[in-house]
Amino acid sequence: MASFVTFYDKEAKHTKWQQDGPVFAAIPKMFIDFATECRVDIGYRMLRRCLRHAFDSKTESLDNKIAKLLLYEGEIAIMISTPIPASMKKEIYEGCVVLTKDKLLCCECDCKSGSKEDQR
Repeated sequence: MASFVTFYDKEAKHTKWQQDGPVFAAIPKMFIDFATECRVDIGYRMLRRCLRHAFDSKTESLDNKIAKLLLYEGEIAIMISTPIPASMKKEIYEGCVVLTKDKLLCCECDCKSGSKEDQR
């Protein structure tokens, strides 16, 4: 399984910054490519959140989760749901994501942040 995980060469450039952030050296190539294609920007914030959640001891491991496989426009998609601990409170929110090998199709979270009234 480890042979499927590859990293970019140290010389690879991902941003127009003078020096790329260390997150690009810490995350496998497939995640960097995914974040770059899913975001309007380079996906830097998404990658930083991936690392933060991966090392958050309050976040449940995905090892024991049951995922659903879906068919979307001829491609296999995966749907993963998991509880997400709030960053500053002791609350837990349900989060769900649906993605293909190279597209983020949709995501949802029942947290109250960033939404108002009927947008929740």
